[in-house]
Amino acid sequence: MEVLTSADVNTYLMQQVIIRCTSTTRPSSPSEGWHIYETDTRRFLVYRSGSWVREGEIEMYAVKPSDETTSVTSMHNDPHLVLPLAASRTYWMDALLMVSGTSSGHNCVATWSVPSGASMLWASNHPVLDDPGVISVGGNRVNKRWYDQTGSINIRTSAGGGMGTTNAVYMTRMRGILTTGSTVGNLQFQWRASVGTITVHELSALRVQAIIG
Repeated sequence: MEVLTSADVNTYLMQQVIIRCTSTTRPSSPSEGWHIYETDTRRFLVYRSGSWVREGEIEMYAVKPSDETTSVTSMHNDPHLVLPLAASRTYWMDALLMVSGTSSGHNCVATWSVPSGASMLWASNHPVLDDPGVISVGGNRVNKRWYDQTGSINIRTSAGGGMGTTNAVYMTRMRGILTTGSTVGNLQFQWRASVGTITVHELSALRVQAIIG
């Protein structure tokens, strides 16, 4: 007669139920096909090919639930604009950012972190002044430069110029193509202040869509 241990029972139950957890307390050693519900992100995820992904979906979204402000000049991971990526897949990336600052100038430095072995080409509609990739079209400045996964841009901020006495909020869109290698990981938005205090606003969003694989 086979004797079941408590670990055997626990593993069996994990395979049969949806586990309730948060994005920081996911099961540490999941097996293929395990399901979780994250109470902080309100997402149902399944463990597939070494990564937590939304079940039955090829699109994933992350939306910033509140404003985040910093004057720190070292790059940091945005705690909300991050999405898990599977290995050996190609994704379309689309991000919409709303940024303001206490000083006028291109004072919010933004970039991306991708899984090891991944490659990405992306561009922004933001007018990056004095950049050789920028041209003038009918008096307007247009950014034509593409960046790889190591590139960064400086998003403009303006003291005042908003509603009442608030600082102006600039909207920036970033889009690109990302292909992962054999390593799973996250697409992570990163940013920092260059001068003054920078705010990335509520409802800034990140979307990825698997287009191959």
